[in-house]
Amino acid sequence: MVTPNRRGPLGIQASNDFEMFVYVVENSDLEDVPIRLLRFPSGALIASLFRDGVMLHPKGSTRLCRDDVLCVIGRTDDLPALNRLFNGDATLKREKAFFGAFTFSGEVRMGDLADAYGLTLSPGEHEMTLAEFISLRVGGHPVVGDDVDWHGIHWVVSEMKGNQVTQVGLRLY
Repeated sequence: MVTPNRRGPLGIQASNDFEMFVYVVENSDLEDVPIRLLRFPSGALIASLFRDGVMLHPKGSTRLCRDDVLCVIGRTDDLPALNRLFNGDATLKREKAFFGAFTFSGEVRMGDLADAYGLTLSPGEHEMTLAEFISLRVGGHPVVGDDVDWHGIHWVVSEMKGNQVTQVGLRLY
């Protein structure tokens, strides 16, 4: 049974405090799995990932490697789910579920999407492409897995060519 290699309280709250759990990826089932497919408890998140002694800034598209060290912030109640995940006992999310049931070309005009789905656009957004809109909403440097919550719909970057968004998934949850 895998448990955290190290753990310690963060000292943020007097009771039910957050802790840092340190896990080493030893399970071969997790090798080459993008972080976005891991089923983390809703209150837990990856604070950092170390690979070969170098700290990385992980994104949803970051793929795990054997011996990666993950620093996870969570609470004691999150431990059973985290331990199952790193043991390989937890099921992973499906790519299709993550990216959404529908996909659109990044070249679709926002005005057309707004008309088709009854969405409200700000001035200047009607002529933007979906790729330009997503890029604007994520600060100008989108990556696969970026998720923009807009009008209660999650618009998820599913494909890129270079720095250009080419496909965007529509997820309704």
